[in-house]
Amino acid sequence: MINVNASNRLNRLPFSRAHQAVLVILSFAYFFDFIDLNTFSYAAPSLLKEWNISTHTIAFITSVSYFGMFIGASAGGWFSDRFGRKKGLILVVTFFSSFSLLSSLAWNPEILGVFRFFTSLGIGATTIVASTYISEFFPSATKGKYQAICITIGICGIPAAGWVAKLVVPSASYGWRFVFLFGAVGIFFPLIARKLEESPKWLDTKGKSEQKQTNRCKIRSISDAVSKAFSRKNFCFNDDVGSFHHCNSRLWHVGSHPSGERRRING
Repeated sequence: MINVNASNRLNRLPFSRAHQAVLVILSFAYFFDFIDLNTFSYAAPSLLKEWNISTHTIAFITSVSYFGMFIGASAGGWFSDRFGRKKGLILVVTFFSSFSLLSSLAWNPEILGVFRFFTSLGIGATTIVASTYISEFFPSATKGKYQAICITIGICGIPAAGWVAKLVVPSASYGWRFVFLFGAVGIFFPLIARKLEESPKWLDTKGKSEQKQTNRCKIRSISDAVSKAFSRKNFCFNDDVGSFHHCNSRLWHVGSHPSGERRRING
């Protein structure tokens, strides 16, 4: 059962640097998710010439890729429930980026089809895991907006891959390999994803009390830091309704204590 206090606390938090960091990191994941979704379409015309394959073979690889996305999307929810939102996201992004790297080394259509299947499997899972993370970390009133921002930034990966393909594909007969190599840049995702916090809601469902308490303390410190920043401008944060109001004389922070006790903010 989800702890009501933890859930409500997340829903009442104002947008802070912690939310901004999550927004940037997840946008990075979506960006390369969309890049790898389209790399094969940019490489296909060059493959027709270099490997002397038919359009039927291209269609078969495309079909295999979409089948991989179907399986990945179907298993993504279970995967994030099993391993956690943070760890699950790191694993699936690293997974599809690794197979994009291997796709750049493919030596025949059959092997490329296998690599594209596993790449797409990770792509489908990433979409589900990232969406779940957003829905649990951001306040209920604004999660839709921030998910839209992440996806909008992610979609920019499609024209970005197109511009890269325009530059590298005509440069050499093996130029298509650099398109897949560009999609593999997401393999560095774990380096920036270390700043992510595990979803407190997922920790609640798994009963991880010690880590859950640590995350709650971090969440509370985020709220207090934002409140102090606003207090310097003579504004106070009402934790009960999740909004700021103008302070008349002294600066008070209205906490979530059952007694309604108000705490003085120093600074």
